[in-house]
Amino acid sequence: MLGLRDVRRRRPRAGRGIVVRVWSLRMFIACAILCAMSKMLQVRNIPERLHRELRRRARARGQTLTDYVQEVLEREVARPPAEEVFDRIESRSPVDLDIRVAEIIRQERSEREAS
Repeated sequence: MLGLRDVRRRRPRAGRGIVVRVWSLRMFIACAILCAMSKMLQVRNIPERLHRELRRRARARGQTLTDYVQEVLEREVARPPAEEVFDRIESRSPVDLDIRVAEIIRQERSEREAS
């Protein structure tokens, strides 16, 4: 297969047009694949202690370091930030109970211990 330099330097001869088209199609497919791939994240200056612990945990789960760190990041991002949770709680209307919350907890605990 001809490389990019070969295609640029040579003058097109009879039948070369198809080679250029095939090469262009392959480049288009390669670019499409690269665009569809996941993004890369690089973290620098990780303390040795942290890196060692991450490797140990990944090994204990039978995962690569990349897979383990990706799982940790996905788990972290799945939880909403604390500020967002507090804002949602604050936006809700207050609940009016007939008895104090401490009394409800005491009743539940005594019922649990009785059973």
